[in-house]
Amino acid sequence: MSGPTGAVEETEQLCIPAGSVGGLELVDGLISDLCAGARISLGGLWGSSQAITLARLAARDDRTWIALVSTDSEARILADDLRIFGAERALLPSTGSDRKHPEVDALRQRMEVGRQLAQGACPKILVASLQGMLTPLPTVGRMEQDLLILRVGEQLNVERLLERLAGRGHARQPLVERPGEFSVRGDVLDLWVHASVEPLRIELFDEEIESLRSFDPENQRSTQTHVELEVCMADASSQDEDGVPPFRLVQSDVCLVDVEPLRL
Repeated sequence: MSGPTGAVEETEQLCIPAGSVGGLELVDGLISDLCAGARISLGGLWGSSQAITLARLAARDDRTWIALVSTDSEARILADDLRIFGAERALLPSTGSDRKHPEVDALRQRMEVGRQLAQGACPKILVASLQGMLTPLPTVGRMEQDLLILRVGEQLNVERLLERLAGRGHARQPLVERPGEFSVRGDVLDLWVHASVEPLRIELFDEEIESLRSFDPENQRSTQTHVELEVCMADASSQDEDGVPPFRLVQSDVCLVDVEPLRL
């Protein structure tokens, strides 16, 4: 029996392009009506038929499509189904019910989608829950203020960074154990921003970055080494201060889809 080789097999993801599915001629015939600005309602859409219909329509239209659903769980399911049918889509979740302690993954995803929209890189279909769409995103200027770009070999103004962290609500602690904390021990700076899954350790030589490593907060061991990293220092307040509704960041014509049970 041979030993492990260290190779990791990638899980194949099923993809059935919506354009290759037959029997949707009725859907194709609605494009001209939609382009003319008509309101259309489709019923009797069970299971993934909502996603394949939406993917088919969006693929034949030049606009950005915004699909609104009731909850974050429904948004995730629809986004997953759209991926299966080959649709270019992005998910805009809410950050949960606790505004002071947002869900880390959701906050990071919102910041990423916000950056894409602000840069004009709109996905073909933007899937969002009502709460996710109604919660403001930071303005472009605010997102630039919240973004920290780190590169090994470059200079880092530590005092300025500590001021930025404190100004964004991060607390200085002897040891970083949870999001929203940072610590300084000699030439080692640890920080865990709200929009990151793991904390980051910055090792310095004077003011030059020698290494960037993500680490496990429980055992303090490194999990990944970086040469360059973008760190989003946004916290929950970034969504409220000078925020804008996500749909206002979309820089193209929009087709709005209200996704209800069995209906579009």
